[in-house]
Amino acid sequence: MKWFNENNEPPTQAHIASHAKIDKMTLSKSIRKLKINGFVLREKSSLDSRAMNVKFTEHGGRIISEAILAIENADDDFFQGGSPVGRSKRSISDLRPRKSTTGPTIKAMLDHLRT
Repeated sequence: MKWFNENNEPPTQAHIASHAKIDKMTLSKSIRKLKINGFVLREKSSLDSRAMNVKFTEHGGRIISEAILAIENADDDFFQGGSPVGRSKRSISDLRPRKSTTGPTIKAMLDHLRT
């Protein structure tokens, strides 16, 4: 959904399902659970009365930004020497600035989502 917002694409459930290549019912169930937990809102599309737009709540937007940061940092850690692939890419990775590490860990993010 973040990608849709950043690229001015309509974040309808059907569009998200098509883009992610997942079943519409599977997506619907997931969105329903995210809505119950306060991460997203569903509202009628102004462009198509049959469609439902999905958007992050303020809380959901903050959580997804923190999750993306945690995943990017884990990816950086893996490719900066924690694996044979990482050891070969270390010199290139050292040229990139390190992302902020003030965000939560992936484990903390998953624990938060399970509650």
